Amino acid sequence: MGSGKTRPCPCQAVDRNACSLHAGIDPAAVGNAVIRAAKSHERMIALVSSAHGFHLLVRDPVTATWSWKDGNAESVKLDIFLLPSNAYVPVTDAVLNDLLSARKQDFVWRYGGMDFRSFFAVDTRVAMQVAA
Repeated sequence: MGSGKTRPCPCQAVDRNACSLHAGIDPAAVGNAVIRAAKSHERMIALVSSAHGFHLLVRDPVTATWSWKDGNAESVKLDIFLLPSNAYVPVTDAVLNDLLSARKQDFVWRYGGMDFRSFFAVDTRVAMQVAA
């Protein structure tokens, strides 16, 4: 991304360019733009990954909170441990940027070694099957 050229963005193909990913862009602004661009029938997803795998966080449009399934434990997580406050906090839109990029070191979770990659939207009107 260091070239400063515009990269493909979520929603670009349907003329709803949610963001322009280039060097120097504010990650919080990108996240906010993507969330604002989501339509009522879309569920927003955040993708994080490392050399060893990937993980997805899903946004609940009603509560504006993000959740994720904790690996093979089959449990859904809604809160995360925030070191400065020494407490668990819900992963809201306001917390997401800090968790994924700005203050990653302040949070304790299994996926802290993964880097934020992208946001994308899933149309909830379309039935999907995920291979196990």
